[in-house]
Amino acid sequence: MAGQHHNGLPLRHAFTVKLPPQYRTLGDKYVAISLFVDEQWETLPASKNVAGGARHADPRRFDIKFMDNEYVLIWLTEEEFAAPLGVPPTIEGAPVPGWLSKSPLEYFGEFDLPRTVAEQQAKNVFSPGGLAVNELLSATRPQDGWKNLPGREALDYGWPIEITLREGDPNIGKPAREFRHQNELSGYIAAYSEEGQEQGLERFLDWHAHLGGTMFPMQGYPDFSPYYIEISEIFGGFNFGNGVAQIDLKEMKLEWAC
Repeated sequence: MAGQHHNGLPLRHAFTVKLPPQYRTLGDKYVAISLFVDEQWETLPASKNVAGGARHADPRRFDIKFMDNEYVLIWLTEEEFAAPLGVPPTIEGAPVPGWLSKSPLEYFGEFDLPRTVAEQQAKNVFSPGGLAVNELLSATRPQDGWKNLPGREALDYGWPIEITLREGDPNIGKPAREFRHQNELSGYIAAYSEEGQEQGLERFLDWHAHLGGTMFPMQGYPDFSPYYIEISEIFGGFNFGNGVAQIDLKEMKLEWAC
């Protein structure tokens, strides 16, 4: 469990994902990453009872600060990845973060929570039976479901992450850059360039997160390595101002824009 430097309170676990071998930039021993984030949705009251103390340097922990937010990326071994989830501590006299004191629905809101397959189908009125599915969900959805559980109880639930191959992405292993002459050196093809449109790279737009390949930043391209993960807000309950973020798994940097 990662903690904040300035007040010692636990950071919220956003996601854990096991990486394909080519993205394990810390060596074969470390097979997965966990990302933690500080309070993005609320401002906690100051507390004089809790302070960030000294900690031993951990070579697989990377503290990243961007846009006044604190992130911690931790690399995991196979054994750690398969181990049970950690439990946030209860700190007497300290303010309780919203993600621990409220239900996911209260804290994140409906829009920023992942949806089940049935819920996704119900949102599409053009899908077969979409309206009927929506009515059925409204009538049968339990009031005490996962989204309405108290914060600590909801920690026992999660959304599985499945990695599938991006077929035909010409940008795998090539760093994305802002300017055309830079991309000509690496062979990277921007999605909205003339060549990118000819190749139909916009077909890769449907994602919550992806590893490497064609990047879809909201503004400029960060100077990152090809070994990055691009994430949307819903992939971990982030607040990126309706934008997206990229994390360079080689240089251990994070940037987001909206």
